Amino acid sequence: MQGFLDDVQNNRVDIVMRFLWLLPLLLTLSQCAQPPRKPAPQTSPPPLEAAPPQQSLQTAIQQARQRGDWERFILQSEALWQLSSDADRAAIEVAIWSQLRKLPPESRAHLSESPYLQVRAWVDLVDFMNAKTCCLQQRAQDLKWLYPRAIYWHHLLPALTRAPTAPRHVAVLLPLQGRYAPVAQSIRAGMIKQLYSQRIPQLQLTFHDTSSRERLQKGYAALLSTPADAVIGPLLPENIAWISQRGMLPAWLLNDRINGYGYSLHYTRSNEIDMLVAWLHALGARRIGIFSEQTPSAQRITQELMDTWMQTPSHTAIAANYDLNPRKIRYTFDHLLHIDLSKARKNNLQYTLNHPLAFQPRPRQDLQALVIATRPKIAAVINPLRAFYGLKTPVLGTSLLMHESLHTSAIATRDLKHIPFPGMPVLLNPDPYANRLEAYGADALWLSTHPLPKGTCAQRLTGRLGFDEHGDLTRRLIWLQYSSDGSITRTGDTP
Repeated sequence: MQGFLDDVQNNRVDIVMRFLWLLPLLLTLSQCAQPPRKPAPQTSPPPLEAAPPQQSLQTAIQQARQRGDWERFILQSEALWQLSSDADRAAIEVAIWSQLRKLPPESRAHLSESPYLQVRAWVDLVDFMNAKTCCLQQRAQDLKWLYPRAIYWHHLLPALTRAPTAPRHVAVLLPLQGRYAPVAQSIRAGMIKQLYSQRIPQLQLTFHDTSSRERLQKGYAALLSTPADAVIGPLLPENIAWISQRGMLPAWLLNDRINGYGYSLHYTRSNEIDMLVAWLHALGARRIGIFSEQTPSAQRITQELMDTWMQTPSHTAIAANYDLNPRKIRYTFDHLLHIDLSKARKNNLQYTLNHPLAFQPRPRQDLQALVIATRPKIAAVINPLRAFYGLKTPVLGTSLLMHESLHTSAIATRDLKHIPFPGMPVLLNPDPYANRLEAYGADALWLSTHPLPKGTCAQRLTGRLGFDEHGDLTRRLIWLQYSSDGSITRTGDTP
């Protein structure tokens, strides 16, 4: 046992000695070794800053506009509207409106089939504002009923239908001298009568002569030095062209617009053709005759009526025009009614039988209505001929049957009885106006001092007045006729 212990002891000493021999080597190695690196702290990259919702929507709106994706353009714009301030909301409504009204009709028709109510609401709004009729209150109520939550009710539509502020200074540009002086003087007289009837003492009305280019330039310079709130005129197309190139105040033009400038209050513009066509339809007519004088106004009415009437394939219109020679009036009228052919048949039969024959001309029977586009003096010749020939065909007149003077004697109108024609309401109660041009001037001044909101109209001296989407006057006439005593009465809108 002791021997075993001695061996173990000797072995332990031997192990310790070996360890002591290796100890310096281990210490040296431990001093040369690099300390282990600590792992680097895990740091995540800074988070990307998210774009604001408004910015994202604005980008999407711009992209939709560039692609022509108008459905998405509307939807994204309305989403942006929900996140915007009140002032920005008004701007968004205007932006949508401005873009959609530029689209062609086929693009709007495609949008009208959108499954989104918001999109259809905007399409109907554009159609509503583009409507040519002046009385749109009922359609506005329909819009309110169909789309009560449409965003354009907040700012856009109230602004579009709000009446402008009435002016306090109205300048009038008229050719008060020269060839057109009688026309200008009548218009001026009507404005002055309207001014006194309105009884607005603070309204200043000034007239500037435009009978020459020098006078026009002088009047224009006066307007630059003393600006007016509204300008009526000019009357002549060449003066309108000159004014429109200089960016003057928007004017109430007394003729057609040029270069989209101003509002047109054209004297002859009305719904007369629509009235005539509606009356002819109510008669059940398909084949009509038109007896017309060869003057610009009569030829314009004749051509417009024929173009409108012939749009229906089953309709036919036969026109007979006579020149200003009075001896040609009856000849032309007889030719239209085939009276000359009836006389020729009578002469041939009388020659064959070699015996005088009692003869009553027989007018053609294929015409279902006759329209007379003549002045009252000529119509007064035609109307008795109609009775002489026993013509049962309904006869209509045009607005040319209105006398220029509003105080015509009964003697001058007794042969015009029972011919219905489209006319101005002032003929029923003309005082204090002497002629239709005075009534026209009074209406021009009234419109300039009572600007009509979009979609509204007003019953005035020359008709029911309003404006279409282009800034052109719309005038609805009424049906009138001369009675047996020569007075003018109103008749129904249909036969």
